[in-house]
Amino acid sequence: MLTKANIHFYAIHHQVSLTLVFSNRTTSVQEVSIPGCNNKPLKLRYSYTDMKALKLQQSDLFCDLKYEVKMVQQTVKTVLTRQQAAWETNEIAKYTSFTPKSNNVNSGLSVDYLQHHNYAYGLDEDDAVAHETKLQQQLATEEGTLTGVSTSPLLSPGYTFVLSQAVVDDSVESRMPTQFNGRVFVVTKVSHKMSDEEAYSGTIEATEVNTSENASEHTLITPFNMQSTHQGSVLAKVLKSAVPKNWRYSEKNNFDISRSSITYDDDTKSQVGCLVQFATDSGTDEIKTHWVALSSTSQTAPEVNAMVMVGRGGNESEIPEIQQVLSSHGQKNINPPERRSNHWSANTSWGCNYSTSYGDSISIRYGNDGKVNLPQAINIVEGAYDKPSVLNANFGSTSFSQGTSFSFSTTANGAAGLASASVSQGCSFSEHHSKQSYGLSFTECSQNFSKTNKSVSCSYMGAFNDTVNFETPSFIDGKIPEQSIIDISDSLPDGTSFNQSHTTGKTINLSGTGTQPPDINSYDKSATVSVSYTHLTLPTTPYV
Repeated sequence: MLTKANIHFYAIHHQVSLTLVFSNRTTSVQEVSIPGCNNKPLKLRYSYTDMKALKLQQSDLFCDLKYEVKMVQQTVKTVLTRQQAAWETNEIAKYTSFTPKSNNVNSGLSVDYLQHHNYAYGLDEDDAVAHETKLQQQLATEEGTLTGVSTSPLLSPGYTFVLSQAVVDDSVESRMPTQFNGRVFVVTKVSHKMSDEEAYSGTIEATEVNTSENASEHTLITPFNMQSTHQGSVLAKVLKSAVPKNWRYSEKNNFDISRSSITYDDDTKSQVGCLVQFATDSGTDEIKTHWVALSSTSQTAPEVNAMVMVGRGGNESEIPEIQQVLSSHGQKNINPPERRSNHWSANTSWGCNYSTSYGDSISIRYGNDGKVNLPQAINIVEGAYDKPSVLNANFGSTSFSQGTSFSFSTTANGAAGLASASVSQGCSFSEHHSKQSYGLSFTECSQNFSKTNKSVSCSYMGAFNDTVNFETPSFIDGKIPEQSIIDISDSLPDGTSFNQSHTTGKTINLSGTGTQPPDINSYDKSATVSVSYTHLTLPTTPYV
């Protein structure tokens, strides 16, 4: 927790108490008030005459001075990413990355260290600037380390001291370097040592206090940790092809897979993947794209704009791959082509199950090779759902389907078994258009019973050119294709049957009772209206 917030802590020692300080601020010259120093850093001399052997060592010395300078990262970049939760939006969840508009990134210099953190809330560009400033301060503090032994018992982590070099005459050659004279340091680590035979000494590690006008160079004694960045995986967004126009429906061109290949010992292996943009690519005008593989367990590819998590593969090859799809509204099957050169997936389930569903549904289905007109289908299903139907009812489920289907159903006992039973209650409206309707039925016993208060039947026999209206389909917004039959029914008294038939050609009826009907070519073809022939075989025993 302290590391994430760049917090360090130290103790201030009083005569009868102890104060524990937690801080993420930079160090000032006078950080802690030290007794006898008049609110100034403790003054220590690093030029002295060693009198330790005589046990007369003075208590204001800094002995065995060493100053180490190490190479640190010079160009850094901080990216803070806010990951949107899937439940926050109906659209595909997104991420928003914030990074300071620093000269290091825009000048084209390579970045030595990238600090990346993911958050669920509470981010803006000011937070990114603050994080990057803290990072720069930590690196500047790590660059130089002073070590030595102090003979003063007044120092502790968080305390400041100033090194002092005695001023000598110019004619006297100085044996001590003068570049440390007057420089202020803050203690970061101390190891105390004292015994009844030796005076007190403390092994000190310290870093210089920098108070320049450049805030990124100020001293922050919170230790820098190379591991203090999000590691192992990175958020990304799938790119390329057409961007979905509507989060509810995806088109075929909203899916795009890219292939790559790997050659090893003259053996070329194809890899399936996607082009993505990392969350860490923020801060530049150029849109960077990266090819990453789909994981070895993937059978589908996510749609464009899907938010994914990219990491190293779990095997020794460590190919960057999409390990998890965090938010997506669709997927494309990438299995090898099989029957009819289509991509298939298989699923088998053995066992009983209960299923309960609450809620409405809107669905669109096109066959694999069908010509797609998605806007038209959307207009139909959404119009049917949003507008009232006939009888002022609202559709709870609307669907559009284009394609050809076949089904075969039988029972365990063949024709003698029960194939289906159903109970239905409610009004029904239907409209059917076809060039041909063919039905064949073989039934040993047909049983029908109906009760109807009114019956209206109107038929037309002849050529017609009626077609389905895709723009304003029937039964949406109360539209009735043949209102006349409803008007006729409303005008009839109870218990009335109305039949109207319009035949533009001939009516031919060939029937047989107890024998075959007349041959199809046996009727009088010169008749202009109707022809009816019946073959009748009388029973040997008269009816009673």
